[in-house]
Amino acid sequence: MKGIDLEDLAGRWHILLTNFPMWLKGDKAAPSFNYIPREDGLNDRVQYIKNGKEKSIEGFSKVVTPDNRNFVWRGKGLLWLFRSKWQIDFMARDKSWMIVSFARTLFTPAGYDVVCRQAEPDADSKEHMEQILRSMGLQETLKAVKQDSVCL
Repeated sequence: MKGIDLEDLAGRWHILLTNFPMWLKGDKAAPSFNYIPREDGLNDRVQYIKNGKEKSIEGFSKVVTPDNRNFVWRGKGLLWLFRSKWQIDFMARDKSWMIVSFARTLFTPAGYDVVCRQAEPDADSKEHMEQILRSMGLQETLKAVKQDSVCL
């Protein structure tokens, strides 16, 4: 697989589909990953809405492979003790969406997220996502994430 430029990951990625319980419980909406590239990885902020209020989780994702596809996330502040391995399994040619997977931790199961630059991608992008998910055997596994009219 071709390497990824960390600059291509900069900015907000809306979580559209997932099997991660935190996003599927129904008490959180409009989750997104927000990345700021650094030489050795990404400053990482997860944002979401809970009870009408914006919440966030801060961390840093350190690059662990030369192709910039594999990372180890570590939380900031009280979450410093927590680590999570994640990787980019697929990125669209136009870099508008990607599929990421994350390893099991002591507190979370392994799983997948489909993330996109747009909270509501166009029909062609949706069709391409379904095609790739089918080829990976994931289409039936992932559920849509609750979005919200409040914009983060």
